[in-house]
Amino acid sequence: MLNTPAADGLIIPLINRTSKKTLDETEYDGIFTLTGSGIATEYASLASNKYDQEYKMVLSHGMKGMGMIYTINGRTYPDIDPLDVKRGDIIKVTLESKDMMFDHPMHLHGHFFQVLSKDGSPVEDGAIFKDTLVVKPGEKYELAFIANNPGEWMFHCHDLNHASSGMMTSVLYDGYAIPSHIDQSQPSE
Repeated sequence: MLNTPAADGLIIPLINRTSKKTLDETEYDGIFTLTGSGIATEYASLASNKYDQEYKMVLSHGMKGMGMIYTINGRTYPDIDPLDVKRGDIIKVTLESKDMMFDHPMHLHGHFFQVLSKDGSPVEDGAIFKDTLVVKPGEKYELAFIANNPGEWMFHCHDLNHASSGMMTSVLYDGYAIPSHIDQSQPSE
């Protein structure tokens, strides 16, 4: 819920699956956050943690041949190094846009991250968790997440034209291998 006129009348039904009783209306005069609901309180202190790994992702674009490319650290997928992590690591990522033309909604699969700072200033509400963050031209964000979901997860611009033109990488867990029953030669549907 947002405290804006556009959100007036917006109702989000919440269902307690352990109860048969539901309420037609719920009044709430604040901003809903994961920590405010009692969920994911383990993340409340990420801003003050020592980080096991730190990565910087500089976002930009350019031309290659006759087409536009979108880059992370000056490179395009699959030639971008993954974020190598170990299960349980606390990872800090700096997203910095050197792109003065395009927004980049950066999306991390399989995890939620905490937004730590914007343009060098700490985020006032230290409990903002997301899986997608729009990085506008010239902006710089610091974020952190706990590596608690082993696998190989995409981290990409959610403008899919940007992703398909290079702006994606992955979070790769140490020791993870694609299960042998998955045929990697077959395209996904």
